[in-house]
Amino acid sequence: MTIIIYIVLFVIAIVLQLTVAPLFAIEGIAPDLVLLVVVFVAMKRGKVWGIAAGFVAGLAYDFFGTAFLGVSSLANSVAAFLAGLLGGPQFEEKPAEMIGLLATSVFIHHLIYFTIIRIGSFYSFGQLLVRVILPQSFYTLVFVAIFYSILPKSSVSHGSGYSKR
Repeated sequence: MTIIIYIVLFVIAIVLQLTVAPLFAIEGIAPDLVLLVVVFVAMKRGKVWGIAAGFVAGLAYDFFGTAFLGVSSLANSVAAFLAGLLGGPQFEEKPAEMIGLLATSVFIHHLIYFTIIRIGSFYSFGQLLVRVILPQSFYTLVFVAIFYSILPKSSVSHGSGYSKR
């Protein structure tokens, strides 16, 4: 049953990413709703679930979106690995560490994704970082904060993907 819920969440996220997210774009920067769900799954279920979810969701997004096939899969999988590896029950009561974890995962995702997508563009790496990666990461984090504030606390608690240490 859990897998069906995640599939539905990813389908909704992909549809919203392709249709509604561009309406929220500022200077071409839109929130990454698929990444939001990937990080949620990784934090809730652990790194293995997160990597699998990130790969499948990224592949589906690349297939229906305009990116090179596999780039979103790679970036989502790495971000999910970080969120799943560094997340877990120890962060439930530490919001500052959780924000740092989310920011790191989102930043690494956008660093990988946009560096690969922009190969051969006229942007230098510094321009890419300042004009695309950092604003995109910040904007996605704003939506992550909204998403997590709306969710009931029980849905953010960690599932069986984590073992007690």
